[in-house]
Amino acid sequence: MGFKYLKGYGILDLRSILHVKCRVILGLAFAPVVEAWRGPDVAAAAKERAGYAPQERADVQTPDSMKKFKILIAESAAPEDFYAEDCEGHVVQAMARVLHWKATYKIALNAKTLCRAIRAASSGAYDILHLSCHGDEEGIQLTDEAELSWEELADCFQEIEQIPRALVISSCLGGDNGIARAFQDRKRRPSVIFGAEGKRNRRITFRGACITWPILYTSLAKIGLTPEAFKDAISKMNLITKHQFVYRRWDEGKYRRYPSRKEA
Repeated sequence: MGFKYLKGYGILDLRSILHVKCRVILGLAFAPVVEAWRGPDVAAAAKERAGYAPQERADVQTPDSMKKFKILIAESAAPEDFYAEDCEGHVVQAMARVLHWKATYKIALNAKTLCRAIRAASSGAYDILHLSCHGDEEGIQLTDEAELSWEELADCFQEIEQIPRALVISSCLGGDNGIARAFQDRKRRPSVIFGAEGKRNRRITFRGACITWPILYTSLAKIGLTPEAFKDAISKMNLITKHQFVYRRWDEGKYRRYPSRKEA
């Protein structure tokens, strides 16, 4: 991640990413949210203090004009991640509240509690389900080290009445085509699946997640749950990280990937 790319998103202090954890990362992650939420004067003052020339921002929105959504965060981090406080769930929750969204945080230690969280997202009519866990090409791993295949994860959604419109999977290979194939063969599915495809040195990291998810959710708050909002977020997120984020939207009987294989 180059500093020349980060500064364009209001993320001003790259060195802190290398030395501290959640509390300082929260400040970095909130920068694009604060810029959109608090208005041009506050954003300009912050940039002036940091040595940037002021810029005109006629498109800045106020809290009342931004889109409001409901997000449920289900976190199933590894035990060592919980111990080290390398957990993004509370970062996403706090950021969503800055956007004036309703945000609920659940810890899913095993498959049973993960399914409970999914049912809560359904009964509460949440727009977005944000799942934070470990994963690979085959599926996800939960706190108790149980492994759920993509098919088993998709099965967890089949008994609920209302599917969240967007499923965001914050895990290694959370954007793998396997989850799209699993939902495609089932009756109930989210309209959007969002995650990363990066392997090896491109795998999603705690710090990378804390920096990039604010870009996605700020874009959704400004534009809505539209293809344009997701595409805007993808282009910015992939510019400042190596995680290779993708999103898939259900359209005419299949999930369509962005960016397409030809564009990637």
